Amino acid sequence: MTTHCSLPIVESANTARCRKPAWSLLTGSEFAVQRQSGRRLPGLAAISQFIRHLATRYETRRQQRIARDAFKHMESLSDELLADIGVNRDSVRWAAKLPIEVDAALALREVAQGGSRVEYR
Repeated sequence: MTTHCSLPIVESANTARCRKPAWSLLTGSEFAVQRQSGRRLPGLAAISQFIRHLATRYETRRQQRIARDAFKHMESLSDELLADIGVNRDSVRWAAKLPIEVDAALALREVAQGGSRVEYR
């Protein structure tokens, strides 16, 4: 008797059926009890770590967007105000076009203090 199953087959005298993994047979409360007892379910740690990684990346990117939006306000300032700050409009436009992973405010400060733009390309 043949079944179409990717899981191991359990054969008894009259039937052949798929063997389900033990963790797939647990109800929600049994799952919680088994997890609290210290026994790890297959792949759960990897999935949990992946979700934490995604959440961390999302939060980092959100903070970067907030910082970049605040920086882009400098583009609306007058040339006189920018000169008082010690930068020019060209430098502000350059810094606003940097990749979001780069802190535009720090890059602009370094360039205003005589640094090179080359290292940010």
